[in-house]
Amino acid sequence: MPILNMVGMLQRSVVDANGDPDKAIVDTQQIRGALKELPVWNDENLLTIKSDFRHVASIAKVGSSYYFYKGADTEDVNWGNTGNWSTIATFFDVGNGSVTTAVIDSDGDLQITLTGGATLNAGPVVGDQGPQGEQGIKGDTGDTGAPGSGVTIKNTLTIAQILAVQDPVVGDMYIASATGTSGGMSVTAGDGIVFTGSWTNVGPIRGPEGEEGPQGSQGESGENGAPGNNGAAATVSVGTTTTLAAGSQATVTQTGTSAARVFNFGIPRGADGSGGSGGGGGTLSAALTIDTTVGNLSGGTYAAGTSIETILRDIFEAPYQAPPTKYISSGYLRNGSTSLSTSITKNYGQSITFDRVHWSTGGTTGTPTATTIYAEDETPYFARTLNDSSSPATFASATIKMPYSGFASNDHKMHVKLNNTKGDGTGGGVKTVCTITYKTPKYFGGYGSNLSSPTTALINSLAGQDTNWNTSKGQTFIGNSSTNTGYMYIAYPAYYGALTSFQTSAAPGVPQLSGLTQISSNFSYTVNGQSITLRVYKSYNSGICTPGTTVTIG
Repeated sequence: MPILNMVGMLQRSVVDANGDPDKAIVDTQQIRGALKELPVWNDENLLTIKSDFRHVASIAKVGSSYYFYKGADTEDVNWGNTGNWSTIATFFDVGNGSVTTAVIDSDGDLQITLTGGATLNAGPVVGDQGPQGEQGIKGDTGDTGAPGSGVTIKNTLTIAQILAVQDPVVGDMYIASATGTSGGMSVTAGDGIVFTGSWTNVGPIRGPEGEEGPQGSQGESGENGAPGNNGAAATVSVGTTTTLAAGSQATVTQTGTSAARVFNFGIPRGADGSGGSGGGGGTLSAALTIDTTVGNLSGGTYAAGTSIETILRDIFEAPYQAPPTKYISSGYLRNGSTSLSTSITKNYGQSITFDRVHWSTGGTTGTPTATTIYAEDETPYFARTLNDSSSPATFASATIKMPYSGFASNDHKMHVKLNNTKGDGTGGGVKTVCTITYKTPKYFGGYGSNLSSPTTALINSLAGQDTNWNTSKGQTFIGNSSTNTGYMYIAYPAYYGALTSFQTSAAPGVPQLSGLTQISSNFSYTVNGQSITLRVYKSYNSGICTPGTTVTIG
């Protein structure tokens, strides 16, 4: 077999140590024993082979002969010694036969086996890694991707509530209200959770910084501080009183300290006069300021020329105080012999009837007068002129109730008030003698038909199933068999505005308002003989409210 063919067989027979047939072909450029042709076989020509070709099992050619390197290393002293090279022809001519296998062992060496049983370790097959090649030419721009779908921010909930949302739509996004883990998903407060067929955490959601808001209103005044400790009590006493010569100026001198003042008086003797008159007519020669309590005098300033008699009267005589005048302090209504409470609760459409008002008085002198009695936010309009000074005051019987128009501005309350004057004829003000708080109805239940607008029959049916009376929109109902199988309807007074929340105990904390449809915002209905305007919602979601399930609206 020619030597060139033997080399070709070596190259075509190489497989890996596991016999992988996919590696049966080895590129000649990957074999460290790459071929190098020399003009003459001697040490000097071997040394001309560059280090790039110096490897164990390197192959050199001289004429028609082939040699492979079998030395231990590629230093010049070994590489340039022809004794470290063997001819391939000689190796095969000694009866070793042809190549049967050529396998790369676990160390990366080429192990050759011949038909005669001889073996040859041809050394490493793969050369050292070459330098990195130049960067390739930039590829063509890919096709434009399909348009992405937008997201709709729905609400801010905990991760447990988000994962429990029913029937989410691709693109729905909820903002995590708190840090936590549920259903294998961990979130941080503020993360966006998007439904793309399954729930995906897209990380923190933060919009651009908004403009600075207006300055807030001034806060309420703080509470009064605790009272301070009492100061030391000051004392005032009269020192000496000296009689001065008639016609001389009266004098008042102050001695002592600011905490213990002493006043000394000098009073001129009155000149002798006819008829026994005279004396005590002295006046101040300069202004006098008294800054503490002296007898009945609680401080004050007296101008020059003020008589001493005036000052002494202020000190030793108590001022006159008139007794307090009478006034109306409280009152209540009666209907015949039945007294009405000053605070009453009624359902919408119910009325109160009364025909007299009683009152109590405070003060000691004079007689107060009840002038008029009237009601606020009532129907029909009620007012009576009384001008009565003795309790009770009677009048033609009145029956009143709160109109629908009054609810939006008066917190469900109607007031009956009494005007009066005090015993001295001055204004006594207004006293509230009765406050009536009205509750309005909220209706909930099921109806077999799918109505696009409400009817009286519908509301009558709901009223027979579940009617709650209260003074706020928020309300809790309990489901029954009708709400479980038919269309569910909710009706409540329109002045509360649109629903802002709808939840069930079956999915606590999960908003389901999107499942309701408003079919009227101004349906007129009669309650206790009085008209009321209702908002009406419906839902058909079988099983949303099974018997015993609570429904909360707000």
